[in-house]
Amino acid sequence: MRNMRKTVFLIVLFSLALVCQAEDRPGRFWLRVLSEKGKQIKPVNGIVPWKSSSRLRLVVCLRAANLSDGSESLDIRSLNQHPDYWEHRPPANVTLKIERLNGNSSAKQKTRVYSPGGGVNLHRHELYVDLDILEADPIRESKLREIAQWFYRAREKNPALPPIEQEPYLTGIISYLDESYIYIPPGRYRIVAHFRPNTRSIWPVDLDSEPLAIVVEEAGDSLEKLKKGLMENINK
Repeated sequence: MRNMRKTVFLIVLFSLALVCQAEDRPGRFWLRVLSEKGKQIKPVNGIVPWKSSSRLRLVVCLRAANLSDGSESLDIRSLNQHPDYWEHRPPANVTLKIERLNGNSSAKQKTRVYSPGGGVNLHRHELYVDLDILEADPIRESKLREIAQWFYRAREKNPALPPIEQEPYLTGIISYLDESYIYIPPGRYRIVAHFRPNTRSIWPVDLDSEPLAIVVEEAGDSLEKLKKGLMENINK
């Protein structure tokens, strides 16, 4: 019995060593998913669960050989960057491919990318990315207009506020909602990160991450949070 336990223990240690060795392999390029609280979500049976009311929080990771090898930082084009952000920088070296899966077929999805940037953790380069996967334009536009009309009616019920023209108000609210409203259509998605290095002397070839499988479950949208913020402004 003792020999069997010792054998099992050694097998577990060997397996962990192989995993650590794989994770420490220079040139490894992969994706992680973080919860809203910033904790890593580990796949269950190869799939990461997510809810429809939140932006996906991804971390793009690249394992460098060492900190002094001249490896370039990871960067991606995102909507929250200043218009002049790329003026004196090398081209973005990370892109994302997002597909919705339906049986044996797949379709590219319209997305929006936001990134606060990244950094280096020991030998690992990291890039944080928040990702919106959007509904079809007609569906989203109709939904945003309906929500904006609801806010307009709520505003009109407040006698302390002066009357305003409906259409300019709706246009402003729709513009705000378009940037803030989150609803990822439920379904199965596949995400692949692509690294196209600018320093070919260090990284001579492009790298693709292993596909990340995401299953988005119906959990409503971010409307309640938006309603609360806008109603607080209306009732001031």
